[in-house]
Amino acid sequence: MRSLIRWLAVVAVLTLVCGAVYVTLQQLGRQSANDRPGELVAFALQHPDVLPGPHLDLAQDGPPFVNVYAADGTPLSGTGFLNGRLARLPRGVLDEARTNGMDTVTWQPQEGVRYAVTARSAEDRVIVAGQSLKATEVRAGQTLAYLAAGWLGSVLVVAAAFLLTGAWRFRN
Repeated sequence: MRSLIRWLAVVAVLTLVCGAVYVTLQQLGRQSANDRPGELVAFALQHPDVLPGPHLDLAQDGPPFVNVYAADGTPLSGTGFLNGRLARLPRGVLDEARTNGMDTVTWQPQEGVRYAVTARSAEDRVIVAGQSLKATEVRAGQTLAYLAAGWLGSVLVVAAAFLLTGAWRFRN
């Protein structure tokens, strides 16, 4: 019975290690999705004359966008559009940026569409940039599939060793 518990402990450790690796890689991927929006906000602050640009439909998980919001949260200009109008971010994101200088969030403007968004205060405006999380989420799914396959292979090796060594036989 003790040998069965040892083998089950090995499987439990494998499961914990694979789970920890997945969570770590998933979080690193999600955090790196903030890099591009942060760069775009910095660029927009240095070059305010560049906006507006092409109209990007955020529902289509398009390229990164940059929008400018007034102090009251009204969109002034930018490239990120939803339903034919400049996208409106939740008021709390804009308030947080005005209060603390910056805010970084995951924003879901509609079902199935998610963006990594950076908002930064600039005088009486808030500059917001965002990037679709679709590619990040696809990579997270691939990582999960690879780790699940590795975990399953490891469990099969452990089970085979358990069976081949005869450790499953109960001895008195």
